Amino acid sequence: MLLANRIGIRYHARVADEVPIIIYDDFADDWNSLESEAQAQGKALFTTLQFNPYEPELQRKCIIHDELFEYPLQGGYSIFWKVHTLSILKMEVLVVAIDRSSN
Repeated sequence: MLLANRIGIRYHARVADEVPIIIYDDFADDWNSLESEAQAQGKALFTTLQFNPYEPELQRKCIIHDELFEYPLQGGYSIFWKVHTLSILKMEVLVVAIDRSSN
């Protein structure tokens, strides 16, 4: 399922440069358990991911575990995500977990 449908961020399927963000089945439960400030931080992350998951400023904010990126949120939680390359010109971001931060 596309993330934009779940949390209300803007997603325009017609914009070729936007990267789809795919979420896991229990995402809504995990998302709803976050404090509002952490949700705001998550929405900002997802907006950036839609346009460039390799944006340098974003990379500096992440903890990188091999191919998995961890984005720390307020309240001791993190969003874990990775980039899935479908072809040379097409990729998507897979949100794999919202869980306790590793640090």
